[in-house]
Amino acid sequence: MKYELEQNYIIKLLKCAITNTTPSTPNESLDWDVVFNYAKIHRIVPVLYFSIQKLPKDIKSNISNLEQYEFAYKSNLVDDANRENEIAIIKNLLASNDVDY
Repeated sequence: MKYELEQNYIIKLLKCAITNTTPSTPNESLDWDVVFNYAKIHRIVPVLYFSIQKLPKDIKSNISNLEQYEFAYKSNLVDDANRENEIAIIKNLLASNDVDY
């Protein structure tokens, strides 16, 4: 299967993100551009970065899109913080107007 190596490593990275573990060293022939393109298509770039950031520096230096992974991760953190704030505002408005929720 084409890109099987990349697809399997994406699954490993997702598992590491869920279990908060460090991913294994990727195969040297892994195409990080393919990994990034799959991640963009499936909108999992920030999740993969959570695992990628745990890799050793020498491996991370070979990842061509590392800055884009990091930007997506940080953007996601900001979005989550904004959503939390918006939910708090809505809850306060509902409570102050005696709306049961």
